[in-house]
Amino acid sequence: MKILKLDLNITKFISEGKFGFVKLGDTKKYLEYQFFLPEDWLSEKTKDTSQIWRYGNFELHFDENNSVTGIFNDYVPNLEGGKFINICDWWILKKGKKAPSLNETIQELNRLKLDFNKVTDKSNLVTLSLNNYVYLVFDDINENNMNPNEYRLIEIGKRNFCS
Repeated sequence: MKILKLDLNITKFISEGKFGFVKLGDTKKYLEYQFFLPEDWLSEKTKDTSQIWRYGNFELHFDENNSVTGIFNDYVPNLEGGKFINICDWWILKKGKKAPSLNETIQELNRLKLDFNKVTDKSNLVTLSLNNYVYLVFDDINENNMNPNEYRLIEIGKRNFCS
């Protein structure tokens, strides 16, 4: 069986919400038809019953109808696409380097002329949400009460916040 690799351009993911050919709402059946099979899924589940499919350390999340509801990675800056996701553009993430700060990321979003909403939750995590459903989460990774502008990116994903 031929397995399809997804070329991931993180700049396009951030700016346009495009995660290769995968879209929110795509079904497992559609992804299988495209020969985009997961490398792994939740333990004690099968590929068909798992609500998460993994590709390296990227995850696709599914609802009860087996439709994609989210794309998730909390391994920033060590993103890994596994056998089936080829990261062809890293945006400001710089593979293996220090994760970008909140301030650096906001500057880059402004340079790209992207609007975003910034929210700080009760646990002091800062989330930037874009109109294309992409979100970026920042934290004080050393827990040393640093300036929030110096918080580091810890998670990147996409989900429809209304669902």
